[in-house]
Amino acid sequence: MTVEEVVKEICKDEIFFFHSGGGVTIGGGEVLMQADFAKEILISCMEQGIPTAIETSLYSSYDKIRELLPYLTSMYIDFKVADERLHEFYTGVSNKRIKENLVKVDAEFAEDIHIRIPVIPTVNMNENNMKDTIKFLSNLKHIKGIELLPYHRLGLETYERLGRVYELKDVEIPDMEMLKKMAEVIRAEDPEAAVKVKGE
Repeated sequence: MTVEEVVKEICKDEIFFFHSGGGVTIGGGEVLMQADFAKEILISCMEQGIPTAIETSLYSSYDKIRELLPYLTSMYIDFKVADERLHEFYTGVSNKRIKENLVKVDAEFAEDIHIRIPVIPTVNMNENNMKDTIKFLSNLKHIKGIELLPYHRLGLETYERLGRVYELKDVEIPDMEMLKKMAEVIRAEDPEAAVKVKGE
């Protein structure tokens, strides 16, 4: 699809955005893998008065991120594991760039920044990770909220169709009580943290 075709589809829902206060969120995969295309969509949406957001891991060059900032009203940032060594073990990449980019975004983008933590038992659903995460995030000035997202197996079927091994297929899905406990760990470390559990 072209930018024009995408925006034409978006504008069909413009009346709903107006009445609900909603807007357009571009996600992925990783939106920054197609930053130029995303930028053109965001510009067109803003010209139409439609609020804009992206969902991203921030694992990218900061130049790509900076290009999008003027055309955003909100950002939803995925933050998996605070410890660099563990992040690399579970994702294959260091989180150093992610943390550096988040600090830069916080300094340049004084709008709505929302942190989303996918909570995965045996990976990051533990007190140490939650404490380390909030210690890092507490130094930032423009975080509007932190949302804990329960791990799910929705990708299992896709992995099977692609002939890939789904390494987390035996990991239990956390229940609400487990997630609330993690939220309490964050609040105990930083009572002012605006943390919530998805579905709570």
